[in-house]
Amino acid sequence: MYSSVLLVFGLGYYFFVYKGVERADGADDRDSRAIRYPETKSAATKCYVHAKLFGRPDLGDLYVYTRAYPKNSLPDSEIRADILDEFKGRVEEMRVEGRLPVEPVRYIDKVDLSLDMTTVKTMDPDEAIKLYRRQMRYLSMYVHQANPFESLRQLLGRSSHYRRPDGKDYLPTEGYAGNFASFIQDYYYSLYFPTRNEWNIYLARQQRGLVEIENDVFGFLNEDWVDRIVNSDGKVVTTFFSKTGLELLSNAVRPDRLLVPTLLPYAEAFTDKDWRNYFPYTWAEVNRKRSSREINRWINGLKKD
Repeated sequence: MYSSVLLVFGLGYYFFVYKGVERADGADDRDSRAIRYPETKSAATKCYVHAKLFGRPDLGDLYVYTRAYPKNSLPDSEIRADILDEFKGRVEEMRVEGRLPVEPVRYIDKVDLSLDMTTVKTMDPDEAIKLYRRQMRYLSMYVHQANPFESLRQLLGRSSHYRRPDGKDYLPTEGYAGNFASFIQDYYYSLYFPTRNEWNIYLARQQRGLVEIENDVFGFLNEDWVDRIVNSDGKVVTTFFSKTGLELLSNAVRPDRLLVPTLLPYAEAFTDKDWRNYFPYTWAEVNRKRSSREINRWINGLKKD
């Protein structure tokens, strides 16, 4: 009975026709092969000319490499934590000066009681199906996999500055990419989880919650399973996405959703220096003339052939 109801509600294809997991953030999977970057002046010049002439993202790749060799200045978790703290202090100063509103706003202030992605509800089976349908139709605007759950778990795992590259390796260079929207997501999580241990505990709990949602959704296709979980009142206890969870996950998939009028004024507190040191890859691609000057200085400091 309930499996047919699910299909009638249009969940069948989206939930249950699994075609493999793609990257939830929509970025193309670039080959993270072991790229051989130059170590001498002539080789570096050839590499730089190629990156500059063809306007490819190689300039960002090369810039990240210049921050790693021969002296490593790539951001690690401590450097990022310092930048997040400086941003917080800058926001407070700008509010005191009257340059920013003092009203609390999500992603700048702790406005959510918790960041739990999931919630447990007791509902009629038909109502549970309707709620799953509404939630997944909302997520389908941002996540396009037939089965999105593994992608969402992976995405959540990348949603904190603790999960970004540790600065010991420059590959994959895309790990050093991002903008203000990406930054304030990191910042918001840091307000709730100031230590790596707290983040890891939170992450494990939320990923278990996503597994529970996946199990419950697929369980509704099995009439015997539904019959077993229905209580004496004819209701089921199942796990759903919380409102906060839907918002955080959709913003993680599409960070540009955060570039809204209420948050854009705070971009002034995210300085060019912050961007350069937090996301050197994207900074170099956007500021190609300035990154080119730095690359040229780096080339001149390399040994000759």
